[in-house]
Amino acid sequence: MAGWKDVESVAGSLPGAKPGFAHDGQSPTYDVGRHPFARLRWEDGFEEGREILQFWVADEGAARAIEQSEPHAVVAVHVFTKKAAVWLWLDQVEADEVRELVTDSGVRAPNVPYVHFSGRVIAAATAARRPAQLGLWNHPLVP
Repeated sequence: MAGWKDVESVAGSLPGAKPGFAHDGQSPTYDVGRHPFARLRWEDGFEEGREILQFWVADEGAARAIEQSEPHAVVAVHVFTKKAAVWLWLDQVEADEVRELVTDSGVRAPNVPYVHFSGRVIAAATAARRPAQLGLWNHPLVP
């Protein structure tokens, strides 16, 4: 079972990532530049005290794939023009899964140095999306 401390551990280790707060001024986030890639939520109408991780994926297809693989854990999926947000009960997933999701979300955040992420994440990111979608134009390691 994971918690926000697992998110902090992973997100805080990513290059260029820094802690911040969402537009509401209360929800902690991890951001690259002005772009959040992980956010802690406690929304009205949900069970009090349960932590919800909000993270971003490339598109609705990626969000729906996570929803299908973790149906007990996904609270909501919100689709936007250029990305999708997934809300996930942290107490319903293992720390390893959180590490992978947060790292992948961080890869997608603008201005994150590509070379600092693990080979597994790079391989998964490039296989799933074109490098330009990740903001990785003209990087020497991008195939």
